[in-house]
Amino acid sequence: MFFDVSKPWTIIRPESCAEAAAAIARALGGLRRRLSPEYTEPALIGAEENHNEDYIILLNCDDGSKKQGFSWRAGESRVEIYGHAPASLIAAAASFLAALDVYEGADGSLKLPQPETGGLYKMNKIHAYYAG
Repeated sequence: MFFDVSKPWTIIRPESCAEAAAAIARALGGLRRRLSPEYTEPALIGAEENHNEDYIILLNCDDGSKKQGFSWRAGESRVEIYGHAPASLIAAAASFLAALDVYEGADGSLKLPQPETGGLYKMNKIHAYYAG
């Protein structure tokens, strides 16, 4: 599967998921700017806000859970990322980004791949599950 970063992705997240949402927005913004400098990071909106977006990345986690598991799955117009707790949601976000071959370096810089063609980035998997 290919993930098209040129689409108008919107990240929908509850407040407790802000750190994971910011990491994904930063990475996708970096991938988008490889295509054109005028591209921006995806919009971030709260889960309680009204939304009618066609391309969404939906984040969710359980506050206060002792479990550390996570799962995510990606489709052409919707990505769902879930963590049992905010910390495991961050791990889920990192797993999703790793499927796009995006990594954060030791110095905090992003290591970004080149697109296959246009805004398409090959995903090395389309879902992940970790029981924790």
